[in-house]
Amino acid sequence: MKNKYVSEIINEYEKLREYAKTEQEKRIEEIYTKIPRIKEIDKEISSIGFNIATSVVSKEIEDVEEYIKTQKERITDLKIEKTELLSKYGYPIDYMEIKYKCKKCKDTGYINNKFCSCFRQKLINRYYQQSNLNEILRVENFDTFNFEYYSSIPYENEPLSPRENIEKIYAYAVNYTKTSIKLTRVFSSMVVLV
Repeated sequence: MKNKYVSEIINEYEKLREYAKTEQEKRIEEIYTKIPRIKEIDKEISSIGFNIATSVVSKEIEDVEEYIKTQKERITDLKIEKTELLSKYGYPIDYMEIKYKCKKCKDTGYINNKFCSCFRQKLINRYYQQSNLNEILRVENFDTFNFEYYSSIPYENEPLSPRENIEKIYAYAVNYTKTSIKLTRVFSSMVVLV
């Protein structure tokens, strides 16, 4: 069963990456149409990169390090011009970049040959759906809990009635759940930072 889910999730990631690439291409085409200078900038940056590579290989330039330094400065100037143009026309500076659902793994599902937290969550969701817990929790949850089933009259020698007791237990369970969720979020964000 796990292998089936893993294969399904890997296919989902492939589709996510294809979608992200397609959307990026649309945004790039939009920018090239609205701001033709950016297309020229991108071509020039590519050309400079190609020239650096061929000049280093061909050894036609005497001071290669100086040449590379000069070309990198030119690329930096072009990138600055590009971001200024995007801002001037009201676009975010990362508008032309690919947008992944998960920035950590870039929609691959893996980080350093280990499952990303998003992959693990997808796997958990698959098992969760398989277990039919969704349907059970739709009916059985804190919102649908009914205190009317518990008597308001205390048993002999008991300080609390069953109802008061269950109200305390209920409050404790709700608080425990909320705290656990908060801690899980905190620990998850700490893992991301590490």
